[in-house]
Amino acid sequence: MSKGETAGILVALATLAISSGFSLKRGSAGRPLLFASGIVMVVVALTVIFWPGRERSDETAAQPPNTVAPPEAASPTMTETAPPPPGVSQHLADIEPTQKDYFVNVSEPDVTVNGDYARKSIGMHPEQSGDRQTSVIYTIARKYGHLSTAAGISDKSPSGTSFRLQILGDDRELFSQVVSKGATSSIPDLDISGVYELKFVAQGLGQALPFGSDFWTPEAVFLDPVVTQ
Repeated sequence: MSKGETAGILVALATLAISSGFSLKRGSAGRPLLFASGIVMVVVALTVIFWPGRERSDETAAQPPNTVAPPEAASPTMTETAPPPPGVSQHLADIEPTQKDYFVNVSEPDVTVNGDYARKSIGMHPEQSGDRQTSVIYTIARKYGHLSTAAGISDKSPSGTSFRLQILGDDRELFSQVVSKGATSSIPDLDISGVYELKFVAQGLGQALPFGSDFWTPEAVFLDPVVTQ
């Protein structure tokens, strides 16, 4: 029962006692006793209302036994990603790029370079007639030490298509070469020790598109790039 309900009952009883006292004749033996009882109950009711310890005890009694407050949730903290075990390899095509231009396709199923399928490769469509770059960035967070890939031009590209292909590690040039259709530049073991971000870039050389070709036809390809610890 709450303290408000208890006080209400006491006040009602006090009122009843006092009114009963008034109903008795003067000099009656029970009259002072009823008045005194009413006053005592009023005092008790006021004590119940204004005594803070009672409310706290009521709240404590309402709690179920053996209740333990849940621990506060720990605030999230940033932790370094553990490096992979030695010798572990990772296809970059299986990693979500940190940044990717609209003109970049990853893991195209039907791309071939010199007759070989390049299903886990990075295909790029820079503007052939200009010098604008197309790029994709992967965050490897210094977890790997070696990169193997090859640079080429897709078989669907027009004859004579050439692009400058580059690989940058934290904006430091690791590889740069002009690659033409029909030729492939192999990159068997590129040192990427300490590199946080890998950037693959393809750049046009100002060539005119052959008649009947659209923007998407010429394509530079990094074949099956794999990073190893």
